[in-house]
Amino acid sequence: MSDDKLLDSKDLKALGITWSRQHRSNMIAQGLFPAGLHVGPNTVRWLQSDIDIWLAEKKAERSCKWSEARAARLEAEKAAVEAEPANEPRAIGADAPPDEPHQAPTS
Repeated sequence: MSDDKLLDSKDLKALGITWSRQHRSNMIAQGLFPAGLHVGPNTVRWLQSDIDIWLAEKKAERSCKWSEARAARLEAEKAAVEAEPANEPRAIGADAPPDEPHQAPTS
């Protein structure tokens, strides 16, 4: 842990975490972002390792969600293809059962 770098808000922004201080505080309060270390009365720093772990979890979450969405999309496409009728030409009266001849309407 002695090699762990301390990150400030600017470092977080450089990593793509561009939230406001208030939003970051809300995320921490909800347990959705690592809590920082209070190194002074108005100074908070985050351990590089905590942020690296959090980013890796977010990446894995995204990958999992993307994979699930892709699987669902492929399943829906497969179901749509299976639900399509065969591409056979249909004759007039083709809706009649095959063992009963089509009868013309009587008027």
